[in-house]
Amino acid sequence: MGEGLLPIKVDGCVVAEGTRADYVIEDGRRAVVVELKGRDVEKAVKQVFATALQWTTELGRCDEIAGLIVSARYPKTSSKIQIRQNEFRKKYLTPLHVVCQNAEFAFDNVFTFKPLAK
Repeated sequence: MGEGLLPIKVDGCVVAEGTRADYVIEDGRRAVVVELKGRDVEKAVKQVFATALQWTTELGRCDEIAGLIVSARYPKTSSKIQIRQNEFRKKYLTPLHVVCQNAEFAFDNVFTFKPLAK
């Protein structure tokens, strides 16, 4: 993690009940919701949406939020996932990335619509 980045464990810590993602990484008033998932990417999307809503409205912790799902397997042709990514983009004006690689990503790159690269 770089300087200024604050990793927050959400699942079981900040939010103990209900739908929630695993982590949020904050840098000032910007945040990335991170969900680590085996195969159920649709469930992961719901968890990211719920946490983004909590972070932006209920907790008021950030002004800009993006999403990152790291999955063991991603159905690249799933129209349901693409529709949900478009909903996230329209609501937050930032991307919801779904990747199948356990890698480090530059914080600022998660806020772009370009594919994430190592």
